[in-house]
Amino acid sequence: MAPSHGHPSLILPPPVLFGLNLALGGGLQRIMPWFIVAGQLIWLGMAAIGFGLTVSLWAVVTMHRAGTAVDPRRTATRLVEHGPFAFSRNPIYLSMAVASLGVALWVNSYWLLLSLGVTLAILTYGVIKPEEKYLKDSFGEPYLRYQRRVRRWF
Repeated sequence: MAPSHGHPSLILPPPVLFGLNLALGGGLQRIMPWFIVAGQLIWLGMAAIGFGLTVSLWAVVTMHRAGTAVDPRRTATRLVEHGPFAFSRNPIYLSMAVASLGVALWVNSYWLLLSLGVTLAILTYGVIKPEEKYLKDSFGEPYLRYQRRVRRWF
């Protein structure tokens, strides 16, 4: 089935959503500090950020090589099922979440952890669900088979 024209209707672009998460959680941490542990979690946070950035780069390169749009607001021209997409239907969102978790650990902030939970709920219902409907409508049965085979997150 050929992809449909158009794009899913998203509540916000995912990078903006994760940016708002960092601004909200970071702002609350600055006003009312709330630490995860008494010590530092810098190395664990840096590892999570590094992992997130690596997976994101891998996914973006994979999509570019497949010749389809990375921006979910643009028309998808191909269903990408290889590379990181063989393990997660949303590796870029997963990588943004892991990197955001890394920032929360790095700065030792419960506020960033809580705002990440809210962000993931908004992402699921305001971005991923509309995007999945769009992909199902665009690619039909091949997307449904992919959806059954590969988990949303990991």
